[in-house]
Amino acid sequence: MYFDAKRLDLKNPEMYWLGVIVPAGGFAVILYYFSKRKDLPKKETELS
Repeated sequence: MYFDAKRLDLKNPEMYWLGVIVPAGGFAVILYYFSKRKDLPKKETELS
């Protein structure tokens, strides 16, 4: 994206890398969640 923004002569092309990095960070969180989901705390069931 940076190179395309630079090719298009956009102002501040270096800020467009966030369009790739931010979703990639979310992808890392999803991977972490799936790797740890069996160890996550569960809701307590009420015994009345």
